[in-house]
Amino acid sequence: MFRYFSSSMATLHNLIDQMKKKAKEKKRTIIVAEGWDERCLKASASILANGYANLILLGDEKKIMSEAK
Repeated sequence: MFRYFSSSMATLHNLIDQMKKKAKEKKRTIIVAEGWDERCLKASASILANGYANLILLGDEKKIMSEAK
């Protein structure tokens, strides 16, 4: 059982690494509908920091800027 779990985790990590690599190569634009939401802002910061995509945050600019700080 442990051997299967370890093997499937390695496969999952390889898949995630491949997806990250493709995301960086293609660098698509993602529109975030709830740009003021804390979870969306954290995810957006991570996406931008890693260079996976360009982002468009929808919502009140002042609210987004205040929440992002």
